[in-house]
Amino acid sequence: MLRPGDVCLAVSDSGTNQFTMRSVRNALQAGATVIGLTSYGRSELVNTADYALIAGAEFHTWKEYGITADIVQMLLLSALNTAALAVDPATELVREDALEEVRAAIFPQGE
Repeated sequence: MLRPGDVCLAVSDSGTNQFTMRSVRNALQAGATVIGLTSYGRSELVNTADYALIAGAEFHTWKEYGITADIVQMLLLSALNTAALAVDPATELVREDALEEVRAAIFPQGE
C-alpha cells in the first residue's frame, strides 16, 4: 500500500528480523523512504534503510537481553511522535481530544 513519497518506519532491536526486513524491502520496492531504528549499527536494517537511527543502551546478547534497549528505543519513538505532532497545529487538537478520551475511559465521571 506504500507509494513514492510515503515513509516506512521499521523498528527491530537486532536489525535482522526477517519479517521486518521483508517489509523494508517491499517498502523500498514501492518507492517509499525507509527509516530503520535498531540497536546495532552493523545490521541488515542499517545497510538497507535509507536512513538509520541507532539507539540502544549497551551491547547485549540474546541470553542477556533486558529491557534497557527497548526503553531507549521507546524514548526515541516518543520524541519522534512529539516532533511529528508539532509540525501541524491541527494535530495538537486531535492529540488533546484523544488524550481526553483516554482520561474519560480511565477516570469516568471526572474522578
